[in-house]
Amino acid sequence: MSEGDSMLTMFEALDPALPPALVPAPARRRLRTLSAALPFIPSVGLECHLRAAPPRVDLLAYTGEPVVLRKLLDGTPLGRAVGSGGKSSALLERWVDAILFEFDLNDSSRARTPAVFLNFKPEAALDAPSLARLAACLVGPLSKDAAGLLRQCADSAGRDTQLTHLGAMSTREGSPLRVNVGAASADAPREFAESVG
Repeated sequence: MSEGDSMLTMFEALDPALPPALVPAPARRRLRTLSAALPFIPSVGLECHLRAAPPRVDLLAYTGEPVVLRKLLDGTPLGRAVGSGGKSSALLERWVDAILFEFDLNDSSRARTPAVFLNFKPEAALDAPSLARLAACLVGPLSKDAAGLLRQCADSAGRDTQLTHLGAMSTREGSPLRVNVGAASADAPREFAESVG
């Protein structure tokens, strides 16, 4: 597959191997429609919602490829931050190694704007101001409450927990930010959540 192909080329190659119990016909139609509109992205995943009514499968796509990113981020706050060349762009280069797009396909009438996640480098040790600046790259100016919660997340990450992703869920009610945390022990996520409050 080449840069000129769409995601549909990959989907059609995978389609015969996808179990109908996981990817029913209605979900396949939505995936096919979305895939035809996307540039080729080599690293993808399917998020299957078991027993969902109507059947639902979301598409996840990871990329660090500049040409693909420009297409997918065109007109978004993150696209403007990436292209600005300022402090936010430098921060993205320093701490982010790829961007994940999650396309929610629970509406058969159209493909929605994807959720966008920053995938942090393993060595990323984000302080509160940097995390808030990266969040503003995703959604624009932050509310006082959002900035406060992000500060608590940055301050609570430590030896046994690390912030792994920061996402903007623009199609979900309230357009929430999501912080994903990696942990080195079973107790660490609980301790992190208690510390954040």
